[in-house]
Amino acid sequence: IVTPGNTHDSQILEPLVEQVIEKVGKPEAFAADAAYKTPAITSYLFNKEIIPALPYTRPRTKEGFFRKQDYVYDEHFDCYLCPSGETLK
Repeated sequence: IVTPGNTHDSQILEPLVEQVIEKVGKPEAFAADAAYKTPAITSYLFNKEIIPALPYTRPRTKEGFFRKQDYVYDEHFDCYLCPSGETLK
């Protein structure tokens, strides 16, 4: 499928996979580069029972900043707790 350069990979994946399924059958797995490693794409592939084979990507947190997994969600107060003790709404 040919698309403009400003079309995000996540927008074209579903029609592409549907065409593959229609023409040659459902693939067992889907291998792609890191651009396809998004929650939406992974969820779509799992729902289609297609194994995503996507590369490991290193965390992109800048030096001196907290990582996403360092924050804790407080369901009762509907907020995040920062590792430095701050409350984030």
